[in-house]
Amino acid sequence: MNVGRRYDFRSSVAALTMLLVACGDDGGVGGAQGTVTFARIDEEILKPRCTFACHSGGEFAAGGLDLEIEPRAALVEQNATAAVCIGGGQRVVPFEPEASLLYLKVAAKLAGEAAPCGDTMPPGASEPALPEEQVELIREWIEAGAPE
Repeated sequence: MNVGRRYDFRSSVAALTMLLVACGDDGGVGGAQGTVTFARIDEEILKPRCTFACHSGGEFAAGGLDLEIEPRAALVEQNATAAVCIGGGQRVVPFEPEASLLYLKVAAKLAGEAAPCGDTMPPGASEPALPEEQVELIREWIEAGAPE
């Protein structure tokens, strides 16, 4: 009888382990940071590379995108307002990186391709693309629904 209980326990542990693997939980090894949040995107990417350089200053912000005050609200489910991108889509479409101008523009720069509208980001031939890891963080954030 004792053997049966041990078997049930081991089966339960094995089943739980398989469930965690199937759900993508690596026990914290690679995903220790969990879901990418906007706070992380803002601190690691936007503030150092985008906000101060171009996307600040109210009506004078590049493309009409001011990331100083309520930056997430300025991005998520907002239509592009730059003249070259009007009708070109939304800045961030939750769950859809391939429909989000933010992702498309930074990914285009990294790949050396043209942006869907306007410039690739960051703009300028002398300005390097975001590192692949940061472009991937943006994609993951959008794919997760663009959480705060």
